[in-house]
Amino acid sequence: MTDLPGADIKAAGYENIYFDCPTCKRENVINRVTDLDPMAITSGMEFKCQFSDCGKALWLKGDFIQPAVYEWFLFELPVLKTKKLYRDYALSLCQAAESFFLRAIINKKFDRNPDYRNELGGINLSTYNPDKGAYETSIRDKTYAPMREEFLTVFQGERDADEPRPEHRDDDRRSWAFDVIQRSSIGNLRNRVVHKTAYRPKLSEIEEHEDLVKALHWLGRYLQVLDSKYWLNRKI
Repeated sequence: MTDLPGADIKAAGYENIYFDCPTCKRENVINRVTDLDPMAITSGMEFKCQFSDCGKALWLKGDFIQPAVYEWFLFELPVLKTKKLYRDYALSLCQAAESFFLRAIINKKFDRNPDYRNELGGINLSTYNPDKGAYETSIRDKTYAPMREEFLTVFQGERDADEPRPEHRDDDRRSWAFDVIQRSSIGNLRNRVVHKTAYRPKLSEIEEHEDLVKALHWLGRYLQVLDSKYWLNRKI
């Protein structure tokens, strides 16, 4: 326990953590790589306000472990929208989608594939590592649109199945979610932002992609998209 004033994390993204200092009430931004050593999960740690005219010690709390990297990007989007960082919003959402596509595919083709498991259900690294590495090399240069097509092809069976997973029988949003991903133009917006025209999107252009955020959240749960380490530590 500590007697320091507590500060709840407002948002925890892949790169930054945001919280208000309980003393001066100003927003602090922690960069996970630069300000935390190692990249700690700040579920409870002592920190100091980053403003030099305050610098008061506090107890930072409320961070949590995300089971998949793409979710870190999604959870930072509301902060970027509030701060009117619409360019960053477009970049982060597109990166979240690309990360989601890759992780979902790796989960199905390798992490949960019984062909890479031994008789006890554990992972056979001697075949898993080279095969997964070769696949990742083969798609290294694929951008948003090709990765989306790869994802839709790999999961065509889940999309067309007559019945959803039993636990989603009353919440079967497959048709909607896959259609949102298939129609999404976030890759085009991202390209306009990063290329030589240095495009600056409007709020309305960002809000056009709110369904994509919801679809990624839903499909992440439905397809059980997790970082590989979570599946590799389970017997299948």
